[in-house]
Amino acid sequence: MNRCGYSIYSSWGPRIESPQIIGQKFVQTLDELSAEDPVFRGWGVGDLSTRRNRPEAVDADMSAPPLIKARARMTDLVEGNVYRDYDTDVPDARCGYRTVAFNDFEESPDVTPESLIFSAVAGAEFDRCNRAELEVGTYRVMPSPSVSSYDVFHTALKVIVSIWRPGWACARAHGWNREAGPMPSAYEALYDGPLLVPWMAYLPRPLADGLRAPADIRVERLEDGGLIMIATPDRLDPTSADHMRRAKLLADILTERLPASYYKAPY
Repeated sequence: MNRCGYSIYSSWGPRIESPQIIGQKFVQTLDELSAEDPVFRGWGVGDLSTRRNRPEAVDADMSAPPLIKARARMTDLVEGNVYRDYDTDVPDARCGYRTVAFNDFEESPDVTPESLIFSAVAGAEFDRCNRAELEVGTYRVMPSPSVSSYDVFHTALKVIVSIWRPGWACARAHGWNREAGPMPSAYEALYDGPLLVPWMAYLPRPLADGLRAPADIRVERLEDGGLIMIATPDRLDPTSADHMRRAKLLADILTERLPASYYKAPY
């Protein structure tokens, strides 16, 4: 039994991009993920244009054409998913455009233990708005090991970093399945922090310069000079004292290297 959910969160500063460019990056992400692992298959691309206000939640009955059909109108889909003012419903492209996709949507629109959700907000002119995320598992459905493995998340992190060029990124554990028993204290202590429970993290070259990671943190240097740091090459286990110790080391590095504004919510 998986005891928690897992996700990747990445963000970057103001970067004005057109719906066409955002759509191209979004499709490229789905294509590269699909080429790397069979769990990334059957994508449905969310059409949020009929949703009032900010499309922050995902409804099971939302329109989600399969990727094979969405390709030809990705620019239109992105334009329709523009941020809208919460009170007035007026579109405001300064806050970006949100795109979202679900694996296995062609087979079932319901959330299952094998479900993956990839989403991005891009094109925003403001700090702490632009981001790309991958999520497996919710407070209702714990993820299957097949979609929450180290290989899946390591691959996804590298794809997201290469395409979206974030200011930082982190694969992390979150949530807790109460049926698994009490939340372990070491996990709870990290979960209460602003970075949740880090598993893997990316820092670009400016934030990684001079970094000497502890011996227990595996480090991969990328072609752009950035670093991917890994707490464990296994699935992060909230009940493992060693995994939580390593996650704490990684959290300390991120807290030291990242400005607080990078990871605290904009609202």
